Amino acid sequence: MEKPYAVLTCPNCGNPHYDLHRPPMTWRRKRILEAFTTPHLVHECSTCRRTFGSPFHAIGVPKVSFIVAVKGAPDGAGNYLIGNGGGLPWDRIPGDMIHFKRKTVGRSVVVGHRTWKGSPVFPLKNRQHWVMTRTLPPNLIGPGYTYVSDIKEIFSTSPVSGELVVIGGAQIYGMFAKFYSEAWVTYVDTDSTGDVTIKLDELLKRSNLVVDTSWTENSIVSPIPYKIVRYTTPQR
Repeated sequence: MEKPYAVLTCPNCGNPHYDLHRPPMTWRRKRILEAFTTPHLVHECSTCRRTFGSPFHAIGVPKVSFIVAVKGAPDGAGNYLIGNGGGLPWDRIPGDMIHFKRKTVGRSVVVGHRTWKGSPVFPLKNRQHWVMTRTLPPNLIGPGYTYVSDIKEIFSTSPVSGELVVIGGAQIYGMFAKFYSEAWVTYVDTDSTGDVTIKLDELLKRSNLVVDTSWTENSIVSPIPYKIVRYTTPQR
């Protein structure tokens, strides 16, 4: 067995982790690093499957959260409607837009290629975008965005503010399930229809997230009734 240069301990369950290799400096990763900052190491515990950062690096693992607006109530079940033709199934809700901006400005956001191409609002101002796609285009990096095909490429570089916010679509939410430490869900009371749904209850369960009862929303008058709920990891 190759001699590890460090023996780490998972901060979640105490399982020892043998750190053998640093991520290779490929030409693609080098280009990404030029657009961002210093790389850091990310480890996945083989016991609890949570991730943690190397203590030999000052940055560590970024905080990962997701934000989504769904049709339905917090006590619902099954599939929740989240999209229609690349956009929202309902008219924009001013209060929710303010909330979305507050939670994403100055941070790095992760978005799927279909959502990125389906909405004219992208790129969003004052946010760095990771655009996930199976087929990489010729131009990997542009003003405010970088195309990637694997979440490991995102974790191999430090996001702008030390925090990643996943903003959709449905498949992208699921890809980051085991990394979330926080979620913001806007439940919209509407009769709108659409073509994209998400299994929200399953996603929250896989992410080990529960309702934060200490957080209360500062409601804003809206023609469409809505409620914002914050989810966090349980206190240990």
